[in-house]
Amino acid sequence: MKFDPSPTAIWKKYERDRDYKRSIGLYDRVRRNEAFYLGRQWEGLRVQSLDPLIFNVLRRCVNLFVAMLVSDDVAVRAQPFDMDKDGRQTAHVLERAFASAIERSGVKALGRPLLKNACVDGDACFYMHFDPALETGQAVKGDIAVELIDSTNICFGNAACDEVQRQPYIIIAMRRDADEVRREARANGISARDAETIRPDDVGEYHRYRTSADSDRVTVLLHMRRTENGIAFCKTTRNAVVMPEKVLPYRLYPVTHLCWNRVRGSCHGESPLTEAIPNQIAINKLYSMY
Repeated sequence: MKFDPSPTAIWKKYERDRDYKRSIGLYDRVRRNEAFYLGRQWEGLRVQSLDPLIFNVLRRCVNLFVAMLVSDDVAVRAQPFDMDKDGRQTAHVLERAFASAIERSGVKALGRPLLKNACVDGDACFYMHFDPALETGQAVKGDIAVELIDSTNICFGNAACDEVQRQPYIIIAMRRDADEVRREARANGISARDAETIRPDDVGEYHRYRTSADSDRVTVLLHMRRTENGIAFCKTTRNAVVMPEKVLPYRLYPVTHLCWNRVRGSCHGESPLTEAIPNQIAINKLYSMY
C-alpha cells in the first residue's frame, strides 16, 4: 500500500489506535492503576461516619519489583569475530564508546521510571534520537537523547504484535507548546503561512493529567516507517506538517518496548496492579472499619 504523508491520513491512523486502546480499556486502566499507586484510593467517596484509611501495599510491591531489577547494572560487551590483538583493541574502544553514550544519555537514570511505568501501566517505551541542541562541552552541539514514552502515547501499526521491529509503522504522540512547534516547522522549511495553521488542540485521553498550560499545547505525531533505504520520519499535527518526511539510514526503529506481562494478541501488556487492586480495596476497608 502506498504511503500517504498527509496530516489527515496520519491522524486517522492515530485515531484508529486510540479506538483500539479504548476497546481494551487501556486509558481507564492506566488512570486507575496510577491513582492507586499514588495513594488516591478513596477518590469519589463521600461518607461522614467512616474515617477512610489507606495502607498502600501496592506502592511497596512496585518499589520492591523495581529495586530488584535495577540492582543489575547496564553495560554493553563487544566481541569481534577475530580475537587477535587488533580485534580486542577495537572491542575495547567500542565498549568504552558505548559506556560513554549510555552515561551521557542518562539511560541508567531512566531505567527506574521505565520499570515503574511498565509495572503500573503494563508496558513502557524508550525513544532514542539525536538532539542537535544538546550541549556537549565541545565546539559542536548535539548528542544522543533518550525519552521515556508512556504506553498511552505510542501507537503500533500492528496492534496484535508487541515486537517493535515487526511493525509496519510507529506513531509517537507528544504534547508541545504551539509556539515551539511553529518555530520548528519554519526551521524545517514550512512556509510561515502554513506554520500559522498550527493551533492548540484538545488534550485527548492519552494525556494523564490536564493542566492550565494544556490550553497552549498541540498534539504532535511523530510517524516512522520502514523503507528500502532506511527508516522514514515525519512530524504532523491534525491539519499541518511540522517536518516533511526524511529518510535516515537506520536499520531498526529507534524504539524499545517493554511489557511487564505479555498479553497474547495485543501490543500492550498487563500490569500486576490490575489484579491486586481488589485486594488493596479490601485491606483499606478492613482497616477503616477496624
